[in-house]
Amino acid sequence: MSGRSKGLILGAVAGALAGLLVAWVILEESPSEGESPTGAVPGQRKIRSRDVVKLATSAAMLIRQIADLRAR
Repeated sequence: MSGRSKGLILGAVAGALAGLLVAWVILEESPSEGESPTGAVPGQRKIRSRDVVKLATSAAMLIRQIADLRAR
């Protein structure tokens, strides 16, 4: 197996693990009692668009840093 293939497989596995981690953090329920007055599920956090933009920006910066390391 070539180095490029190994790198692609490693990247795919790392991306899948990162995606699972993000999903776990988002879906994790914090202990709470009862239902809120709005009928929301207990422990479910509201995700604002600002949070999504921050996450996307952080991901883009991480990818850019990795690409910079590769260029060295």
